[in-house]
Amino acid sequence: RLLFAGGLGSAENPAATSVGAAMAKVAMQMGVPANAILVTGFESRNTYQDMQAAQPLVARHPTPAYLITSAAHMPRTLGVARALGIRVMPLPTDWRQLRNPGWRAWLPNNGGPLLWQHAIYESIGVTVYQWRGWIKH
Repeated sequence: RLLFAGGLGSAENPAATSVGAAMAKVAMQMGVPANAILVTGFESRNTYQDMQAAQPLVARHPTPAYLITSAAHMPRTLGVARALGIRVMPLPTDWRQLRNPGWRAWLPNNGGPLLWQHAIYESIGVTVYQWRGWIKH
């Protein structure tokens, strides 16, 4: 069973246009049967709400649950899952690498901010979630 959680679709039809719905559509195109897919969190505005929506569905299934998200996003998502008491095994994806890992990559250049954008975004996200009490480490 696959559960896709991911928020905000269009106001007219959030269940069909959310990020989770888009991921479910791709899974079906890859051959996953529709009856093996669940989608939730159609109106979630953040990771915490995504995990809240997924919590009862994950709890219904005694089999191991895997949390699949980007490596950069995993610490925040896993922290939220733990805070909500959701037992999952993390499977991070899309590890980012420097295209040119030579010494020049460490010098200031026009591409520098782009290299840091995900790390900065997630660092700020973790800090905000900790302030709100949404993360458990």
